[in-house]
Amino acid sequence: MTVFETLVGSEGSAIFENTRTSHLLESQVLLAKIGAKASHLCANLLHMYLQVFKYIHAIYIVIAAFLYDDDTP
Repeated sequence: MTVFETLVGSEGSAIFENTRTSHLLESQVLLAKIGAKASHLCANLLHMYLQVFKYIHAIYIVIAAFLYDDDTP
């Protein structure tokens, strides 16, 4: 029996443990939500980067096609 259980009794200790567990679960849910938002943000940033890269690559191909000279001996 701990000092806390001696002061509040075993029922009070159980209530305290349930409250503590509830707070832990709430913080875990909050961390999971933050993680999901961060993951979604990273996915969006990667998608935007790939879109920009796709357009830059297309422009590079067009410029290279104009600069390519196949009349060289």
